[in-house]
Amino acid sequence: ANGECTLLPNLKKYIKYLLGKKKERLKVLEEGCGTAIDSSLLKKEFPDTDFYAIDLSEEAVELSKKTSDTILAKESLILKVDDAVSTKFAPDYFDMVFSQGLLEHFEKPADVLSEQYRILKKGGFSIISVPQRYSLFTIFKKVKMWFGMWQHGWEREYTCKELAEIGISSGFRIVEINGYGFTVEDFAKNMIRRIAHRFSDEYLSKVILGILRNIFFMAGILLRKTLRRNFCKHLVAVFEK
Repeated sequence: ANGECTLLPNLKKYIKYLLGKKKERLKVLEEGCGTAIDSSLLKKEFPDTDFYAIDLSEEAVELSKKTSDTILAKESLILKVDDAVSTKFAPDYFDMVFSQGLLEHFEKPADVLSEQYRILKKGGFSIISVPQRYSLFTIFKKVKMWFGMWQHGWEREYTCKELAEIGISSGFRIVEINGYGFTVEDFAKNMIRRIAHRFSDEYLSKVILGILRNIFFMAGILLRKTLRRNFCKHLVAVFEK
């Protein structure tokens, strides 16, 4: 996990859905947990749900324990060193599995999703976040990778279509795929601020800023739905078993 907590709204939405649908205690797994900040925050909000977190790194699991101890006063996470490709969990064990900053590090991502399908109960959800291929952030990242300055190691990106195909090939039904971190929109906002700040007159600066904001706001309404999934920074996919 990269600590941005961008998955939290989606996770909360589907946990609430499952809580309203199921009578038994829910089991949720975070794969590639890193600091396990997401699971810790979710456990605090949903104390009657069992949250598991795994990582291949022992250091990450130790860090997750510290995070959990800091955020959670009484309850705790169930932490394990484990491999997302071949976990030690029984089939049909979890109601939800999620990951952020994980799938992009696998040359064969279907191996991870197929394992998620195995350990999920029928009607359970897989919720994942991955980098989207066509974004300004991808260009920035590729340059840093070329010069050996990218601190997260080798990783790939996905298009919306590719992510959907991997989910389907692993046996899942697509519930939704959305984008966040719309870098085209962010770039436009930064340009507006820079243009406005060039005017020395404060009133004129505010007027110019207001006009440009309105133009981009209207354009955003027309284009956001079309562009967001294809030019965003990250994709969030929700798959159902």
